[in-house]
Amino acid sequence: MTVRIIFIVIFLITTGCKSMNANILEHKDVQFFKFETLSTSNSQNEFRLSGLAFHSALCVSDIIQKKHQNEIQIVIYLVKCKKGFSGRFDYCFTVSQDIETITFGNIRTVIWSKGM
Repeated sequence: MTVRIIFIVIFLITTGCKSMNANILEHKDVQFFKFETLSTSNSQNEFRLSGLAFHSALCVSDIIQKKHQNEIQIVIYLVKCKKGFSGRFDYCFTVSQDIETITFGNIRTVIWSKGM
């Protein structure tokens, strides 16, 4: 019985760790990807990011920004689809002028850099 419980715990931990990475949307898995500059000023830039998660059973649950020195990383979390959730996303955000690069997902695909 104890061995069985240990096996179940190990199984849940390893499958849970794998699914944590799988629940972040990557650029290659987005259809109708669109990134546009809405406005620029001396102090900040405003952008809009939109698209459709190309995973049949997963929907967007949250979008966050992570700052790494002069880079902003956009991370989109996915969950199993349920009522009230969708695979579409439309995200407007503002960054300060010191940001030189914006990346997408864990792979950190560059989607914008100063001078592009």
